Amino acid sequence: MSAASRFVVDAESEAQGFAQTVLRWPLSVAAARPPLLGDALSDLALPDEAAWRIISRTLAGNDEDDDGVDGAGRRRPSVGALPRRTSRLLPGGALGPGSEAARGGAPMIVIDTETTGVGHNSGTIAFLIGAAWFVGDDLVVEQWTLTRLSAEAAMLRSFAARLDELAGPSTVLLSYNGASFDLPLLRARCRRARLECAALGANHVDLLLPARRLWREVELDCRLSTLERSRLGVVRQDDVAGHEIPDVFWRWLEEPGDGEAAARIEQVRVHNQVDLLTLPALAAEVAAAIRSPSSPVEALRVARLEVARGDRRAALRALEAWLPALGEPEEIGVLRELLARFDIPEAEGGGPRGGAAPTPAKAARRSAGARERPQEHALGGLGERMARLGVVASGRGREPALTRLRSGDRLSRSAQAPIRERAPASAEPAPAGGAKRSTPLAPEIRQVWGLAAQLLRRGGDDARSAALWARICLRSSGDPAAHEALAKLLEHRLGDLLGRCEPCGWTRAQTLALALAVTRASSAPCPRRLARLQHKLAKHSRAEPDSVYG
Repeated sequence: MSAASRFVVDAESEAQGFAQTVLRWPLSVAAARPPLLGDALSDLALPDEAAWRIISRTLAGNDEDDDGVDGAGRRRPSVGALPRRTSRLLPGGALGPGSEAARGGAPMIVIDTETTGVGHNSGTIAFLIGAAWFVGDDLVVEQWTLTRLSAEAAMLRSFAARLDELAGPSTVLLSYNGASFDLPLLRARCRRARLECAALGANHVDLLLPARRLWREVELDCRLSTLERSRLGVVRQDDVAGHEIPDVFWRWLEEPGDGEAAARIEQVRVHNQVDLLTLPALAAEVAAAIRSPSSPVEALRVARLEVARGDRRAALRALEAWLPALGEPEEIGVLRELLARFDIPEAEGGGPRGGAAPTPAKAARRSAGARERPQEHALGGLGERMARLGVVASGRGREPALTRLRSGDRLSRSAQAPIRERAPASAEPAPAGGAKRSTPLAPEIRQVWGLAAQLLRRGGDDARSAALWARICLRSSGDPAAHEALAKLLEHRLGDLLGRCEPCGWTRAQTLALALAVTRASSAPCPRRLARLQHKLAKHSRAEPDSVYG
């Protein structure tokens, strides 16, 4: 079929007050393609229908291995169950787990409009509506152009009929900024004309939302023409500017016989056609970036996109290539390294602390030792380091009384100053993963680890979250966010876990001492947390060192 015969004009629609044109665009680059904007699209690679099935799942947050459950273990609701404002936050509206699209892909319908304004008021009209879909080896582009204002209802009726004919329960609508403009405007104009178009409520992928999250920091802007040039290599020639389109339409409507006005409105049609043809290619680029981030920075952007879509597990999958090993030995190892860094000794024995009663002889020895060295025994060997932690013994009788700061007291300069880290000895083991302490943590890796630690904490994996925060503290000394997050976990979440853990079996006093040391090592320690931790440490120092705390 020749290029010229690919354009079809419906004469019957012309009599009703609108022009209807159809363009069949071959997906293969080797096939003859009509010249558009100076052959700007001659080398544009387009996904076929089979590839689109994978792309649609990726864009909508439903990969092949997805079971329809979000990162918190909750089953994701279908689009119909989401409020409309929530659907806008999720690129693709989160296809429902029970839909055909979520399991086997869906037909795609690309939608784009050209309007008389940028608002949603009653004076804004979509005078040109374009839709594109797959038919065999072609992408069919159909356009409806208003030639008489009184014919808007007839044009909308023809468009709605075509859309309802093409759409099914698994249809995916694709647009660029359609969630906030094109689709709401079309729904409003259909309601005004008292028309029903069920297909306008189908699952929807707005490419602008993921494109902004992925590329707004590296592109001049996220306009479609900018991304076409940088991501697809499409440079539009002799194209009409978007802000000129309303004036072009009004002039053509007033002087339909003017040759220049007719040529300009044809430019608007071509502009709309190019939008419809480049959107599937851009969708493929977005899906590829989501599936395979090539750097920590890209992984961060993908992870934040997945977090916005409510999929914590997908966000962690995007980051995992740049995370250190996080198995149980590594978790304990990095916390032990923190103990060594702050010169806090481990408990003797290192066996399980499950609360089993000690033998009578052992209990007698502990009791005798406690009477001789009450404070050192009560802290499991921490008494000699109490001054470093800002907790000073004031010996009142047998039972040690420890001075502490109330939450409203002002901290002295010495109490506010961060603890100086002990220089690592050559005999100390290297940190897990082979990283040297002297090696600074790259900013993008710091962000990757920090985001992963937050996601692990939200998912209830406190141990791995603490291990990541501890690694950041070791590599980025004084990092306020990392020290604060680790101190919170040590104070509130890790007590029972470390007390029951067979390799360490820490006491409550040890965990609190580490939390206090971590807090004070921050470049901006929280005075309230310092005061609270000193109070808790003084309280638990009177307990037996082998007791398991709750």
